[in-house]
Order: sequence, then structure tokens, then C-alpha cells
Amino acid sequence: MKYNGRNNKVFNYSHKQIVSFLISGNHPFPELKSALQNPSKILKKEQTKIVLNLIKKVSPKIKNIPKLNHILYNSFFKTGERDAYEKPYNERREYLSSAVFLYILGRSSYKDIIEKYLLAICKEETWVVPCHKGRMIDLYSSNTARILAEVFFIMGDKIDEKVSLIVRESIEEKIFDPYLNQTSKHKWYKNHNNWNAVCNSDVAIAFLLLEKNIARKARAIKKALDSLEVYINKAFYEDGGTSEGVHYWNYGLSMFVIFSEMLKSSTGGKIDLLKTKRVKQIATLPSKMQLSSETFASFSDTSESSVVFNPGIMQKLLQATGEKSLSNFISESSKPDWLGISNILRYVLWWNKKQVNQNNIYKDSVLPDLGIVRLVNESRKTPAILIIKAGHNNENHNHNDLGSYIINIDGENFVTDPGAGLYDKDYFSAKRYNSIFANSYGHSVPRVNNKLQSKGKKYFAKLISTSISKYKKRVTVELVDAYSVKSLISLNRKIILLKQNAKIKNSIIFNDEYIFLKKSSNIEEVFITWLKVTAKNKEVIIYGKKYNLILTIKQPDIASDFLVEELKKEILFNKKPRILKRITFNIPKTNKSKVSVKVNMRIEKRN
Repeated sequence: MKYNGRNNKVFNYSHKQIVSFLISGNHPFPELKSALQNPSKILKKEQTKIVLNLIKKVSPKIKNIPKLNHILYNSFFKTGERDAYEKPYNERREYLSSAVFLYILGRSSYKDIIEKYLLAICKEETWVVPCHKGRMIDLYSSNTARILAEVFFIMGDKIDEKVSLIVRESIEEKIFDPYLNQTSKHKWYKNHNNWNAVCNSDVAIAFLLLEKNIARKARAIKKALDSLEVYINKAFYEDGGTSEGVHYWNYGLSMFVIFSEMLKSSTGGKIDLLKTKRVKQIATLPSKMQLSSETFASFSDTSESSVVFNPGIMQKLLQATGEKSLSNFISESSKPDWLGISNILRYVLWWNKKQVNQNNIYKDSVLPDLGIVRLVNESRKTPAILIIKAGHNNENHNHNDLGSYIINIDGENFVTDPGAGLYDKDYFSAKRYNSIFANSYGHSVPRVNNKLQSKGKKYFAKLISTSISKYKKRVTVELVDAYSVKSLISLNRKIILLKQNAKIKNSIIFNDEYIFLKKSSNIEEVFITWLKVTAKNKEVIIYGKKYNLILTIKQPDIASDFLVEELKKEILFNKKPRILKRITFNIPKTNKSKVSVKVNMRIEKRN
């Protein structure tokens, strides 16, 4: 169920009101103002030392501006690979940001190289990357505008007048004018995904920092608020969940938080987008998808451990919403995942370097509208976590993965969802579902009558029930509508977590129950893992660092032995560091209409 926008009046300001709020000339980033007045205070911060150690790794490269040209740009259309152009493109912005941070700390010798980077970036024919060709403004170009605006704002009149003029003209031509005057050409405007949050927030930040005409600035802010209201209302379900996963939650919402705080400061607190029940609800999502301190459910285009939270941004969001679960992501181990100036400044200036007492993540959670359930059992102080998804097969960053689930034991995924495939030209085209990462071949879901799940919103799964008691936790999902198999009239997946004791040795019971119209069809049951596996007859052992998970086929009697397929070719193509294994067994056709599958899973501690 999508949120209907109740009580979201924080976005509804007229142009006239916004002008009146901005006219006082409040500083958009007071923490930065204070830091620029006394850089020695920043130098003493532990966060600064962490950032400087990261910058050391790139500092020898800073004075050599990475080359960009038409050959690199066009290579994407020939090979489908993005890195040839995007790597030097991103390095330019990263090295510029690093140089600016060093300049803030008093290293004035970096001024010349900063100006050279500004000119080099402004001379780029387009800030839109090849994979987004055809768009006037994309994630990358809006990000570029924000970076240049922040650099310009920090350097002020220290930048050469001619360079300043070129920067302003470039941002005006590439971003400001098309944003204000060609709305219909921006597919992301008022869209229901992270593009809305990132592009609108980045562009609005640039306006806050650079635009001198208050009426025009207010017009841009009004435009951004109108679109961001749609993001908050429509990109998330009623329960605060998003099918894009935690990675894109972090990307989109982080930019939204940065803009919201700058707008709040610029308007003297008159506009505060974060202090709403709706944002607080959205802020709960990561804690409900968390599997350990560093891993999250890898549904959609994310991965087990690719999410890096900026503790400064999370701390601001926690302060604004009071959502205590965000303390799980304010950690001593946190480091900026990308040395962009926005990330660096919020890491250093917004985070007080205190690690908030983290909440116990080992709690059950249900997201009924998103269609995800997480159940947790602690047996002998060893948490076993099950997380399973329903939903439909036309979600944002969709995979055909209805019924996919993860079994995590003490921080390690034994049965997993493989997450994102390689971001190349084909992956975001009609060929997307050729990839095992996007189609259901690479997920722990069955093949029925030799068919994978079908794509499209009409193919869906339902959360039927969740039951929780002292010794048993169970979730049931109906998968029949995920398949275009006419003879299949029910596919009921039920997974039970049992609390181990002297009498109960099987920690997890897996049940799939099929009902066909008349005779049953061929069935292939599938379990996906990155870990080492051995199979013998009707038993499989999945080997973890501290534990093993032993799978035993109990029903039906006619099931084949386990087979293990290593997806080496697919993994090599997708540039993954580990080999994905597809554990299967088959059930042949029968004259019966009902097939009950039961697999017992036992957790054993390794010696």
C-alpha cells in the first residue's frame, strides 16, 4: 500500500513564503562557517585524521587530472562497460574534493590545482555519463553541480574571477536553466525512486549556494519541494519500505537529509522537512533489513555488505526524527565510501565521533506493504535470522525473486540472495533478465514445469501469515502468481525457525507445498549460497566460518539427490570475488495433484 501523503504539509509553501524565509540571508551550512573561521579545530578532530589517511592514498594522483575524451565516452556504446569513462570522471570529482578539503585545512598551495580541476570539469562537453545519454540532467550531472557549488562556496573570492565566471556559466547552462525551464524533459522529476531525491536535492543545494537572485532561488526551491514531496509520499510504502533496497535508501535519503538541513538553516528553521512522522517511519527501514552489524538483506540491486552509512548524516537524521534504530549505523568503523566534498564535510562536521549505544538488532520485523518479513531466533546465544520477500516482479531495480530468502547465522549468510549484477549496458535494457542476478535462476526459488518466474507487475507473491511463539517462528508466502504455469493452482512456501533444545536438533524447517490442477509437473528446488558446499545423496553441508548448515531432504521420497552447480562463467562476467553455488534437487512428474516438499536444516558449530 502506497502512502497517501497524510500530514505532509512541510512541503507546501508558496513561492512568496519561500522568498520571505530566504530574504534574511541565513547561512546554509553554519557548521562549515564556523570551521572556515577556525580550521585548527577541524585538524584536531579524529574524523579529520581518518579522512586525511584516506586522502593520502590518492594524494600522489591529485596533480595529474584524469583524462576524459570521446573515445572513452563512446566505449560504453561499443562494449557496454561503464568503468572506462566513469572511473576517470569520478576521480576528477574525488581529487578535486580532496584538494579542497586540504585547502580548508590551510594548505593554500592547492588553490591552483583546484582551479585547474574546476576548468577541466567545466570544459567537459556533458556532465551526463554515457549510460544516461539523452537526459539533460542525471544523477552524475546534478552531483557535479553540487560539488562545484560547494567548492565555489568554500573558496569564495579566492577563486580567480575568470574561473568563477566559467563555473557559474557552466552550472547555469548545464543545470540551472534546464531544471527551471524544461521540466517535462526530466523523467526523474516527481518520480517514485531515488533519482527524484538525488537530482532535486543536489540541484536545490546548488541554487542555495550560488543563486544571488532570491526570487529565482525560491522558484527552484519550490520546484524541488513539489517533487520531493512525491519522493517521500510515493517512493516508499505505507510501512516505510522501498523495493530499491537499503543501498538506494541510503543514497537517496542521504541527499535529502543534506538538502533538508541546508534549507532549514537557510530559512532560519522555518522549513524543516525531517521533523515528520513520515520521515521517521522511512528512517526505520535499514534496521528492519539488517542481518548483522555490517550486513543487510541483499534483495534487489544491492549486496550483502555494500552499504556504507555516513555517520554524520545518520546522526542528523537521528537528531531530527528521534528514530533510535539509526544508532546502529553511527559507528567507529565508519569511513566515507567516496571522497566527495559533501561526504567529507558531513563526516567531519556533523558527526561528534561518539558511538551511540546501539540497539539490539535481533528483533522480528514485518513490512506488510513492502512484503518482507525478518524472523530471529537466538539458540545458545547464536542468532539465526531468516528474511524473506514477497512483492511483485516489476519493482524498482527489479529482480524476479519472489519468495527469495536469506538464512544468516552469526553474521554470515548461508542461503543467500545474490544481489546486484554487473552494471553494464545490457543490465539496464531489455536484456536485463538474461542475467542470473536479475532472473530467478540465480535465486532460491523453484523452477516449475521447467519455467522460471515471469517478469511484470501481474506476477506477484503474497505474505499469507507470520506467527511467533516462544519456541517457534513461522512465515508463509504464496507464490503461485509468480509463475505462468496454468496447471499450478497453489505454491505455498512456509519456513519455520525452531529454538534448539535437547529434543529439537533441526533449527529450520523448509516446506514448499504445490497443488496442481490434475497431475503434477517437474519441480526443481533451489538453494543459493556463496559458501563452500559438499553434497552426498540427500544431504548437503554448507560451510561457514563458525558454523555449518546441514540440509536434509525429508519429502518427497521420489526427490533426487542434491546436485551442486558452480556458476563460474556468470560470476566471472559479473566480476564477483566469490563463486556462487546453485544447490538443487528435482522432483519428477507424478499422477498426483499435490506435492509436499520438506527440507530440514540443522545448525552445527564447527570444531
